[in-house]
Amino acid sequence: MDTKWFDSHKRAIEHEPHAAVEFCNRVFVYGTLKRGHGNHRLLRNSVFLGSGSTAQRFPLYVRGLPYLYPQPNSGEHVLGEVYQVDPQTMARLDKLEGHPRFYCRILIDIQGDPDYPPARAWAYFINSVMESSEPVAEYVGRMGQLS
Repeated sequence: MDTKWFDSHKRAIEHEPHAAVEFCNRVFVYGTLKRGHGNHRLLRNSVFLGSGSTAQRFPLYVRGLPYLYPQPNSGEHVLGEVYQVDPQTMARLDKLEGHPRFYCRILIDIQGDPDYPPARAWAYFINSVMESSEPVAEYVGRMGQLS
């Protein structure tokens, strides 16, 4: 995996992992945080802004849980949901995702309505290489099974 893109983003946030919350209060969720899934409860006080997909292609692997790999221009335009979150919710999401050690939160472009330019939102990328199957475009998983 070419990690130059990921490593540059990771180095920038390792020193201050929560510093940019005021800059962008949107988060793109593609797995267990989506509506109908077990971890969605963490977004109960957040504003749903709409569905969308990653503007760049990224590999999304599912191995029990979904893992978005930081390898741009490979895989698919991943489908998900965008939420406006407050700093407390972002901190809870960071804790759930193990940011920055397990997943790493990185700003990416999300395409919603094709008539408008992409919007920036945080997305969580896996922080290590994992063996898996073929990438998918959307995590469907078992709705409501996680606690």
